[in-house]
Amino acid sequence: MNGQTPIELVRSSCNALLASDIIADAVQINESAITPILNSLTPAVLAASLASTTSIALPATAQLPLRFDTREQELGAAVLCELLATATAERAPSAPGAEDGKWGRLLKEHAGRGLFDVVRYGVMAMWISGVGFAAKSLKDISLSEVSSTFDLPVTREVPHPTLPAVTVSEPHPLRPFVTLIRDTLNETGKTLERIGCPHGLGEFIARALGSDAVSSSSKERTNRLLNALISQLPAFNDTTKVAGIDVKILRGAQKVVLNLHQGFSESDASFLLLEDPSGKKPGPFVTLTAIVDDTVPQVLLGLGVLAVGEGLSSYSEQERLIILRAAAVAACERIVQMGEESGWGDGRVKLTETDLSRHFWLLGRPKRQGPAK
Repeated sequence: MNGQTPIELVRSSCNALLASDIIADAVQINESAITPILNSLTPAVLAASLASTTSIALPATAQLPLRFDTREQELGAAVLCELLATATAERAPSAPGAEDGKWGRLLKEHAGRGLFDVVRYGVMAMWISGVGFAAKSLKDISLSEVSSTFDLPVTREVPHPTLPAVTVSEPHPLRPFVTLIRDTLNETGKTLERIGCPHGLGEFIARALGSDAVSSSSKERTNRLLNALISQLPAFNDTTKVAGIDVKILRGAQKVVLNLHQGFSESDASFLLLEDPSGKKPGPFVTLTAIVDDTVPQVLLGLGVLAVGEGLSSYSEQERLIILRAAAVAACERIVQMGEESGWGDGRVKLTETDLSRHFWLLGRPKRQGPAK
């Protein structure tokens, strides 16, 4: 990793892309639009936004009304939700602004649920049905078991093209999605067995934090966890080469850190991974970047913070998505810098890139109800 931490790699790669002459005519940050945002985004407005129940990163276990016997099982459920949501979203990118991406539209059409609701339901069903989250269960789960557990069809009956009153079976439009879920679970189970975590993702998280989790610094724990997530679980290492630059966003891995911190740090000091707003907890801390999907760049475009040029159209759809996400990460970093320079919040409240991205995400989804994907 060239001596850089995962978060440093996100910042440096996103800023390097924006500074590249190759994409200069594709997207730029318009700093003149930032000052009005900082003037209107008071600490009270931001606090009200982040208190919304539709936050971009609610603790995953708060969304799972399940009873667990151990902390390890609870961790496994939380991380598995984020792993599946990340794997399906990142491996099937869609046009910016399309709610829940390609799979979300199909899921709502054929299953009546959005992407994260499907994932959450499936993880709950895995636990309730006894499939569980152990490495062997994940490795061995079949397509038919995923279809049954997640309540998603893989085939459908359609009229025979020439024989009246006769139907034939054909692959359902959701079959590729179910296959992707199956493949992600199988891949994860094999990885967990290979690295010696037979009990599943909860054991993986505990091992990543380290046996000295309580005595080590928050910064050390967070970096260990991020390194483990992106090096061992491919779904969390979202890296795309654009204009010769390996651009890292690490949205899912950062959401895991945020979720674990929010969900468990009050009861277990080893999960104190990020700075407490009161500033009373011991540091040093890792400061996450903006956590961006395809909604945040669209909001920043609407606010005039990002400006696209004709050059953007010369890139593939996937490259355009990454360029806009990288621009959003860099823009949120610049907004925080300008806020600090201008004395935003009179120094009483700390403005962070992560909080900004959560606020912008909510601005882009005012009609959405329920948890974020």
